[in-house]
Amino acid sequence: MSRPISPRGAVRTRRRLLGLGLAGPWLARAAIAVDDWSIADLFAALARQPASRARFIEFRRISELEGLLESSGELEFEAPDRLVKRTLRPLPEELLLEGDQLTVRQGRFEQRLPMSDLPGVGELAAGLRAMLLGDLAALQAHFELALTGKRGNWQLQALPRDPDAAAVLARLVIAGQQARIDEVRVELVNGDLSTMRILPL
Repeated sequence: MSRPISPRGAVRTRRRLLGLGLAGPWLARAAIAVDDWSIADLFAALARQPASRARFIEFRRISELEGLLESSGELEFEAPDRLVKRTLRPLPEELLLEGDQLTVRQGRFEQRLPMSDLPGVGELAAGLRAMLLGDLAALQAHFELALTGKRGNWQLQALPRDPDAAAVLARLVIAGQQARIDEVRVELVNGDLSTMRILPL
């Protein structure tokens, strides 16, 4: 069964999706080398992983609420554009992003809407896909990037180029080891924060 999304529901959906980070693997003013590990090296390694699955534990801080919200579940990616975030706890929920279509499933209810209806989310989705595909050019089209750290402990920060996206997304911070992502942090302009830890299945 499907139902239309209210303005408040759209805000909740945007928050959910802005916390969507996938294991597989994000300001490059240039191909910055760190300890013989460049952004080009990172993306070349990521490009060799056409599909991935992982567990996640996510902590979200929402400005209107006190404390942290914790959830956990599974993540899936399949090239070229299928992303799934399947929350198992505390309540079952599935976010499916395929093409330009976002589908949210909660029990018997299903909501669908185009990414263009969620400012800032489209850029995040495009960035996630580019990261997972190892497509550096596609990621740079949406974000300015800066890589720091070493091959065994790197961090990639991303600032959205599009003004509409920048009005929602403050920045993304991705941390990992070699071709593995360990953490995805999404910081919103309104103060909301999502930190997702990526764990092997």
